[in-house]
Amino acid sequence: MAESEVTESQVNQGQATDGLEAEPVNQEFQELCLVASQALREIAVSKASSGDLVGAFACALGSDLYCIQGNLWESIVVTTGTSYRKYFQSGEEIARLLAQPAGIAHQTIAEALISVRATVEPVLARVGCNNVAESMLDLAPFEEIAKPDASSVRAAVIARLAGMGAHDYVRKQQQAASELSVQAFTASNAGNVDQAIALMYSSDFTYLDSYLVESALAAGDENLFTVTMRWELATYSASRIEELPHSLDSASRTVRGAITRLMGSQDASRFIAMLPRV
Repeated sequence: MAESEVTESQVNQGQATDGLEAEPVNQEFQELCLVASQALREIAVSKASSGDLVGAFACALGSDLYCIQGNLWESIVVTTGTSYRKYFQSGEEIARLLAQPAGIAHQTIAEALISVRATVEPVLARVGCNNVAESMLDLAPFEEIAKPDASSVRAAVIARLAGMGAHDYVRKQQQAASELSVQAFTASNAGNVDQAIALMYSSDFTYLDSYLVESALAAGDENLFTVTMRWELATYSASRIEELPHSLDSASRTVRGAITRLMGSQDASRFIAMLPRV
């Protein structure tokens, strides 16, 4: 596997850690995965059109991985009623396969995704997922889009962390988020509800930023592809909020519900636990 392609396995491992560990209601988890896959598909196309190759690759890969998760869950748990253990074992096998070195470097995003699909196909076929490719994103928009090389990915990481080391960045963002929440409570106590809601909204997303980077580091995703895809899913979900309630506690519940809507249940619980109680 070329240097820039190491992240394909890291993304899968990071995503599996935060999504596959949960024990959600059968049909709900499948639907969550498919909604996330479709959202990332649209975001990947948009990023490719705007010239953000790193973002496009991360989201396109994420779309495939969420689709794989949803189909695995349907085939192993929903349809056959098999225990969660077989599902987790299949996910771990896929992660191991994607971690193996590839013989050639891929020139386009489409080529990279074709390779990922071919790598996991035997595992999917073994558990009865025979038509997964039909529900994956259309590769046509990515056939002429260059796969970002290692230097481009590294530059994107540096920009994402504002030139800081990852651990320093996490600490800075957590401190900034804490200060924003204090300002939100101060505004609320002074009767400035709109300002309080806006400040807590910013606080929650700043906490999310630090949480995603910290989770990526724990999963070995040094290229932060999981940060990109999961941030995009959270902002995608939050953008669907039509109107916020005019009280800090209700507005916060609405925002936090949107942020965690496309997370696994345990992942969502860990994130919510780090936020200030409103």
